[in-house]
Amino acid sequence: MARTVKDVTPKHRVKRVLSSLRHPPRQTSGRIPSGLPRTRAGRLNCGILDRQGGIMDKTIVLDTPAQINGFRLLTIRQGLKAEVHGYRLTSKGPSCLSIVRKEFGIKARNAEAALPLFEAYLREIGILV
Repeated sequence: MARTVKDVTPKHRVKRVLSSLRHPPRQTSGRIPSGLPRTRAGRLNCGILDRQGGIMDKTIVLDTPAQINGFRLLTIRQGLKAEVHGYRLTSKGPSCLSIVRKEFGIKARNAEAALPLFEAYLREIGILV
């Protein structure tokens, strides 16, 4: 006796395949909004859109070690803000709270207590105004 697809695959996969056959994906028009730069193939050229739909041209290049370190410190600050709300900046690396404790010697039990101390340190060294 020949085996069918239903005999060798789990039921949830069969249902998913059958439902995708019944409902094909929607076709989109593929149109790009007017005023946005295009490549020769007609695809959208890479750019960051602002809230009004136009492309932002305020690119900043950080190429000196001081600028890169300043950006890193601001990223750690954003990570601390995320950890206050229960999120993590990355799942593989150390938490921003542990980075702040080790590198800057801030004594705090949680991110909520460490954030104002770290922001005060950033104001002291001139990164935050």
